[in-house]
Amino acid sequence: MAKEEKTTEVLEEEATVEVDEVKEEQVEISEEIKEETAEDKIAKLEEAVETAKKDYLRLYADFDNYRKRNAETSAKERQNGIAFALESILPAMDSIDRALSVVKEESALSGIQLIKKQFEKGLEVLGVEEIQAIGVEFNPKEHYAVMRESDPENSGKVIEVLQKGYRFKDRVLRYAMVKVAE
Repeated sequence: MAKEEKTTEVLEEEATVEVDEVKEEQVEISEEIKEETAEDKIAKLEEAVETAKKDYLRLYADFDNYRKRNAETSAKERQNGIAFALESILPAMDSIDRALSVVKEESALSGIQLIKKQFEKGLEVLGVEEIQAIGVEFNPKEHYAVMRESDPENSGKVIEVLQKGYRFKDRVLRYAMVKVAE
């Protein structure tokens, strides 16, 4: 009987050790599962962060392009508005030039010249310049030939300006109406 009790005790101890080992294995497996799950969660979160970064960069680039496009459009429209206003002033400059050629009274003449200088200074400040015509080669990008005259010495050159032309920055506001020698 003593052997039976020892055997029972040994069996109970062995069973307890085996149960403890099984419990330890279960704990290890559950920790591995938890670790895998945490790693999976971390991987998913890192992927979500990367996607959010890419979306942010794409949106930022789109907005930057929009801002640049809008600035360019705004600048062009501003230039168009200024050019339109300047084109409407040019006939007044022509009238001043005609008045200078007709008026003979000294006091009136000096007043008109003063007005012309003010107009010219204002146009210059805005970036308007007169297109040079007399004595230069005819340029269809700046000149509008309305008459031709035979003059072999000056062939192809502008010999008379009938109406002044003006340029605003890189844009011709009005072509110079000219007589060209042929």
